Amino acid sequence: MFEKLRQLEEQYIKLSNRLADPAVIGVPSEYARHAKAYADLGETVQKFNDLKKVLGRINDARRILSEESDQELRELAQAELSELAARQETLERELRCLLL
Repeated sequence: MFEKLRQLEEQYIKLSNRLADPAVIGVPSEYARHAKAYADLGETVQKFNDLKKVLGRINDARRILSEESDQELRELAQAELSELAARQETLERELRCLLL
């Protein structure tokens, strides 16, 4: 799933660059085609970016749990980890639906 999402993200970036190309802007039908494809990918790419941020925060929380000796910080990290795991599940489920 992640490889497919990375490919879509690359395609989204390429489409963004094409939409800024004067040669594409000058051809309304081509511009419209690229703009529609760009819009279609927008939600999926945004959710993928959200997932990457959540995964980064999960790694940070796990690092704190493994390295930190302060009990209060460990408790905060554990609470955040629980919330982030739920958010990760939700995002992955939504992304699977978007990919279908």
